[in-house]
Amino acid sequence: MEKALPYLSSTPPNSTGSKASMTPPSSSRLSPQTSQFNRLMDLVTEHEAHYRDNDVKIAELSRKLAALGDKQVSGGDGSDYASVSCKSGGLAELKEDIASLKAAIQHMNKSVVLLAQENEVTRKRQASFVEEVGRQIAESQRDVDHCLREVKDIRETSKSTYKHLKHQCKSYILENLNATVDQTRGDLEALVKGEIARLDGKFQASNDIQNEKQVHQADLLQQKLDLMNSESTDIKMRVEQILKAQETQSDASKEIDRKLERLSGEVEEAKASIGRLSDESESTSRHLSATRNDLINTQKHLIDRTKDLKHLLKKVSYLVHARTRSDDADAENVSSTALNSAKLYNSWRSTIFAYSPKANKENESILEFDNFARKLKQRLRESEREMKGLDHRPSAV
Repeated sequence: MEKALPYLSSTPPNSTGSKASMTPPSSSRLSPQTSQFNRLMDLVTEHEAHYRDNDVKIAELSRKLAALGDKQVSGGDGSDYASVSCKSGGLAELKEDIASLKAAIQHMNKSVVLLAQENEVTRKRQASFVEEVGRQIAESQRDVDHCLREVKDIRETSKSTYKHLKHQCKSYILENLNATVDQTRGDLEALVKGEIARLDGKFQASNDIQNEKQVHQADLLQQKLDLMNSESTDIKMRVEQILKAQETQSDASKEIDRKLERLSGEVEEAKASIGRLSDESESTSRHLSATRNDLINTQKHLIDRTKDLKHLLKKVSYLVHARTRSDDADAENVSSTALNSAKLYNSWRSTIFAYSPKANKENESILEFDNFARKLKQRLRESEREMKGLDHRPSAV
């Protein structure tokens, strides 16, 4: 553009600067075609300004020539022509202005021709650019259509692949699930059988321990009962001796008889308690055997239905705690019987001391009876401690 129009690089007259220098900095980011078009528009604007200046000059010269022609037509003398020449700055100067104006007009015509040619070239370039852009857009559209077809094919392929994989995964999961269920069922049955065997062993061991404790407790109670019988016999003999020594005190003797009868009744009640304890021990053994049969039946039923393991444990725990509570109740009955016997002895002893405070033989008998009573109290306390130890024994689970 600058080589085709070398005169455009110079600053025209009556202008403050080139229009291209006023282009905003953002134009450097535009495409080459756009920048060239902007420069062309700047040049057209600049030449329009030159046209306006030249039009003003031509109009003024035309007016002067018209005035000069009017003067010549009217037949004025040379003084008028001289005055006109003086007013316009001289004829020579006017001729120079006309010559320069013609040269400027010719130069402007050449510039207009060059601008028209440049405009045509720019238009052709823009048309080719538009065609190139359209071609690229068409190619891009074809590529997009091809990509859409490929995406559609891939989507259809992925759908069929997903269905196939889903079917394969379902079959694989079902096979693994069946195998896992079979293995879990076998492991659970083995675990349940092992737990039942372990619980059966623990229950049998607990049953044996409880039987041994009951037998030992029954032996101790029988020994204590024999000892109490022998001691009651001794008490009766000594009471008879005391009664013989206190024949004069009939009222006291009657009271002693009543005390002895009451003591005998307490001893009979203790014997009845021992008998009931033996009966309860037998019933407990029968209850344990029935519980064992129930446990065997529950074991057979639990192999088929593994979910009842929790209920079986609750049932066994309930039976063991029930038996423990029954043992505790028996121990409390025996302890209360021993305490009643001790209270009876204390009341009887106070009665003896109230009615026989004198006689040497009586005092000796009373001292012996006191020693015997202290020993009996000591044995009763030991029995109570043993009962308390049985109460605080750990429960078998």
